[in-house]
Amino acid sequence: PFDLPHHGAPSLYACAIYGRDIFIQELNRLTDTLVSLGYKRQNQKNALSALLGILMMMNNNPELESFTTELLWRAQNYHDRGIARTVGRVSHALAAMGILKSAVRMRNYREWHEKPTENIATEWVT
Repeated sequence: PFDLPHHGAPSLYACAIYGRDIFIQELNRLTDTLVSLGYKRQNQKNALSALLGILMMMNNNPELESFTTELLWRAQNYHDRGIARTVGRVSHALAAMGILKSAVRMRNYREWHEKPTENIATEWVT
């Protein structure tokens, strides 16, 4: 999917391959979950749609339940910072949905170890 022409096309290709209904269903699930976590609804679908199309095609499966942490890292490694940030947002939603064990933690768009949490209230660390 990374060699496909046109920046916004991955969502169109995913709709053509898997069907518009499944694409919209999974996009709505991601969006609704992110909104429930406190993200603003405005522009979520636009920000997520291209990446969702890429993830579906890389995975050869459009269902969110089939997405893995490894898939997210592969996608994140091939893209610019904007897409990389969106991968983190998708992982946050997938973790909240119980699909991933935890959200992907990134710093400088590479894997990183957790920051120290001493002297921080337990609620904030959680």
